[in-house]
Amino acid sequence: MQAKKGEISAIAIRVILLSAAIAAILAAIAFFTHHYKAALSIGAGAGIGSLSFLALVVTISGAANPGRMGVRKGLLAALGLLKIAAVGALLWWLIFEKIVDPIPFLVGFGAVVLSLVVEGIRAGRAMERAG
Repeated sequence: MQAKKGEISAIAIRVILLSAAIAAILAAIAFFTHHYKAALSIGAGAGIGSLSFLALVVTISGAANPGRMGVRKGLLAALGLLKIAAVGALLWWLIFEKIVDPIPFLVGFGAVVLSLVVEGIRAGRAMERAG
């Protein structure tokens, strides 16, 4: 069963909105308990995680329609490696310069992972109901 492009976009939007809501709640808790750097780290983790997820969705959407975008497997692999390198370099810089704390950053990044799990469970249940 193949998902349509509109369905992929709707799923991506729900994942990003849910992860933003989770991260906002967690960052607010950190902020109001006077852990300002943790709040910044949670927001940075969720933001970078969401951008990484969005880049993955765009890449996969392009692969689903290679005729329109002229995408080849080698280019997709190169884009994937470039995304991983960019996220890794940004993460290294943020932690090395002590702009963010690693654990709260991972909590924010984990908000994206949690939203993917929740959306996957929701989509699975919807498929079971559909038959």
